[in-house]
Amino acid sequence: MKIKLLIIFILIFYSKAFSQKKTSENFIFNGKSTPVSRIDYSDHGILHFFINVYEDDYPNMFEENAIKCLNNEYNIYHTLYFFVKLPKGLTKDDKELFLLELVKNIDAKEKIKDVNYFVNLDSNFINLFVEKQPNLTPKKFRAVIDINPTNICRALHIK
Repeated sequence: MKIKLLIIFILIFYSKAFSQKKTSENFIFNGKSTPVSRIDYSDHGILHFFINVYEDDYPNMFEENAIKCLNNEYNIYHTLYFFVKLPKGLTKDDKELFLLELVKNIDAKEKIKDVNYFVNLDSNFINLFVEKQPNLTPKKFRAVIDINPTNICRALHIK
């Protein structure tokens, strides 16, 4: 009995520890390249995109704190997490266009038609995205505004 429990524990540990795949790509906006970190927990298909966009005021703290939180989470195996630092000097209108183009780019690369969007932003620049994105419903979309490295963990949950 102890051996079975040990084997189950080891399987759960390894599936959790090695299930995340992190990659980094560049997104071009107005001629500037912006790194996009993509963390993949989608071993069983994708249902959710968590798109986190923020200013570069806290060097790597958003992503580092988020990864620490996600390492302790369960039931995130249908999820892709994206972390994007906004280029410096963007106006609010530019930020809104940046978000819209970023999501279009993610959708084109991932090629998933039916996905839930959880958008987390450090300030409110969601209006153009909501206006231009077809088929957004409260069941398929949620935005959290005013994220920071301290409260990012709360924004990475579905509920």
